Amino acid sequence: AVSLADLASDCGQMMRLAAADRAITLTIRPMTAPVRLWADERALRQMVLNLVANAVKFTPQGGEVRLAAGLDGDGAPFLAVEDTGPGLGEAELPLDLAARHRESTLDAGTGRGAGLGLTIVHGLAGLHGAQLHLATRTGGGTRATITFPPARRLPAADTGARAGLTSAGV
Repeated sequence: AVSLADLASDCGQMMRLAAADRAITLTIRPMTAPVRLWADERALRQMVLNLVANAVKFTPQGGEVRLAAGLDGDGAPFLAVEDTGPGLGEAELPLDLAARHRESTLDAGTGRGAGLGLTIVHGLAGLHGAQLHLATRTGGGTRATITFPPARRLPAADTGARAGLTSAGV
C-alpha cells in the first residue's frame, strides 16, 4: 500500500534542489484526507519523479511547479503535476506515447527532450489501470494528471490484507 501524501512529500523533497537551482517554487498541495493505493511504490515514485523533473526542466526561471494528490469528484485517486512553463503546443497534443515512436535524442533546436519520461509514465500508469492525461492551459503551463481506478484505493484501516499480509504469527 502506498500513501499518496507520503509519496508526494518524498518526491517533492527529492526535487527541491533541482527546482531551487532554477529559482522555481515547488509546492506540494496538502491533502484533505489520507489516500492509500494498492500499487507498486517504486513505479509510482518513478511516475511522479518523471513528471516533476519534466515540469522543472521546462518551467522558466522564477516559475512554479505544483504537485497534488487526492481524490477527484468520482472518488478516483490521482496525482497531478502542474507548471507555469510554456506548455505543450497544439502539435504536441495529443502526444503519441508509444515507445516505438520515441528517439533517445534531444532536439537541439527546441531544447525539448525525446519524451521518454512521459512514455515511461504512460506505461507504468497503464500497468496500474490508470490513465495519464496531459493538458495545456491558455497562457502557458501544463498539467499532467495520473488518475487511478477507484478500486485501487484502500480503506484507511487496510494495512496489507489484500497482499495476504497479517499480523498473525509474527
